[in-house]
Amino acid sequence: MPKKKTNKRAGEGSVLPVPAQPGVPTDPTVFQDVSDDAIDYLFCSVAENTVRARKADLKVFVDWGGSLPSNPEEVANFIADQARTHGKTFSTIERYITSLNHWHGAKRIISPCRDELVRAVRGGIARTHGKKVKQARPLLTDLIKQLIDSISGDRLADFRNRSMMSLGFSGAFRRSELVSLEVEDLEFVESGVQVTLKKSKANQTGEREIKAIPYASRFPYYCPVRLLAAWLEVSEIQSGSIYRQVSRTQRLGKQALSGDGFYKILKGLIEKAGLKTEGYSPHSLRSGLITSAFVAGKDRVKTKRISGHRDDSSFEKYIRESDPFTDNAADLF
Repeated sequence: MPKKKTNKRAGEGSVLPVPAQPGVPTDPTVFQDVSDDAIDYLFCSVAENTVRARKADLKVFVDWGGSLPSNPEEVANFIADQARTHGKTFSTIERYITSLNHWHGAKRIISPCRDELVRAVRGGIARTHGKKVKQARPLLTDLIKQLIDSISGDRLADFRNRSMMSLGFSGAFRRSELVSLEVEDLEFVESGVQVTLKKSKANQTGEREIKAIPYASRFPYYCPVRLLAAWLEVSEIQSGSIYRQVSRTQRLGKQALSGDGFYKILKGLIEKAGLKTEGYSPHSLRSGLITSAFVAGKDRVKTKRISGHRDDSSFEKYIRESDPFTDNAADLF
């Protein structure tokens, strides 16, 4: 049994902090025999984005009229109402169930989501409304060129945006990864730049993950390495966040660009390039690189080194052939 220490964060004599976040117990009796060190690691076991998502999901449930802890009938009624009355997708319903399941599990309470009633209603929703997940429309190579071509100015924000579009695409970055990059994560080498990710969606334990981005040989104007170097030179950023906020008067901020801020910039560039914004999202850069590499016949193993995929099943979901009739498997006669 680990030795218990007094938890000063929650007051003298307390054995457990009282966190205001879903997915972590708030009842001191739940982990009364667990040390402070174990509790500290418990807090670190869930990514901040996951905590925020669970908070949002549980708020939807509570605002609907749900109670915590809950019961199978209440959860079944909730997901049925969300699907039929509110038109929520199956993937959203799945997320609600997962968040509720985690909340009860962390409380060491039997989760109502494991009850056969909830399982059956979930199955009925899947059969009725389908399991199709809405995928981001890929921004393929030619479309990325259009976006960069639309940023023809020499303002501070223009240098930043050209670099973000090119690097975001070439490195198959998720937006959270892109906006969190720091100068210390870069190593310019003879062949290009090596970008080290501290963490990613698929790598929450901090394993060393490096994206090797080469110099563009055919179209230097769109080169992610040259555009990144140009942005760092113009902005005079020598440490800390790479992609920062830029004011309307073109003053460089100290804060990193937020994920929502990046999305607004991307959406504006898509409109400026004359493309319809429907279906595109920040994930379109990531899916665009993977799809473009596939269509160009690039080696899948090397593509996964850039994208960071660990398995083939999730990787295959990103494959979008721009022309399904090219090199078609049925073309045998």
